[in-house]
Amino acid sequence: MDGIATLPPREALSGISSSISLVSWVIVLVPQLLENYKNGNADGLSLGFLFAWLAGDIANLAGALWGGLLPSVIAIGIYFCIADFLLITQSLYYRYVTHSVVIEPETSPSEPLLHSSQPARRHSNGLGRRISSASRRSSMSARRVSVSHQEDTLSKMLFQETSAVEAAAKNALALIGICVVGTVGWYVAWQAGAWRPEAPPGEGPENPDSPLGAQILGYISALLYLSARIPQIIQNHKNKSTEGLSLLFFMISMLGNISYSGGIIFHSTDRKYILELAPWILGSLGTVAEDLYIFGQFQQYKRKKAHRRFHSIPA
Repeated sequence: MDGIATLPPREALSGISSSISLVSWVIVLVPQLLENYKNGNADGLSLGFLFAWLAGDIANLAGALWGGLLPSVIAIGIYFCIADFLLITQSLYYRYVTHSVVIEPETSPSEPLLHSSQPARRHSNGLGRRISSASRRSSMSARRVSVSHQEDTLSKMLFQETSAVEAAAKNALALIGICVVGTVGWYVAWQAGAWRPEAPPGEGPENPDSPLGAQILGYISALLYLSARIPQIIQNHKNKSTEGLSLLFFMISMLGNISYSGGIIFHSTDRKYILELAPWILGSLGTVAEDLYIFGQFQQYKRKKAHRRFHSIPA
């Protein structure tokens, strides 16, 4: 308990935030990989988004190696590149290797004519007597079909609304679970001595400045991360849809970026320290803004889809 009392709250928050970020990045691609597998395609993903993200991760890893960052940071950078490669490979496989073959059922034009003409010849004498009752039955049948169609459509809409609420609850539970795992993981690492708070800038031994090349790679990485979402946003806008995208994928990405920046800022707000890590903060918080925009696209196109479905119900 003494250790808990002597640990500065800011350092505890920094450690917890960094741990939550780590858990987020480890599993961030899993929802999208599962979404692609479930759909049997990756048409919802922009390849420009994936390749720009991979390039950003490569630049980030190169900067971490050049700057001599912690082994854990380098290990996560390697993991990012491997995970990106898996997602890109899956997307290319579904896009170019597997092909959906739709076989249209063959119809013989002679059969409908044969079946319709023969009864007409056989029963032409009684057609006049039956036309009135047939019309009434047809009208009643049409009304029953219309009512049945309305009921089916409304029940489907209610079911989809329920499914949407359940999906939102599952996504919220997933984010809460990540936070819990990250917090518990940090606490275990701290108690085991695997994590120790770093001295704030100016209070410990002077650390050497990061190499200029590492800083440049950091800014290149941030620029690539910021530009990666643009092709995806454009594709969503052109298609007027976010079908094939996992909302949880973008939500975990937001959580990871926010907690990553929080881990830096909670540690220290020293001007030199913040400027040195500015490219990583910029890349993280900038992509949060873009992910929020994509989240808005999810909501916008979902409402439009529901609106079109509602107005397609026959009166």
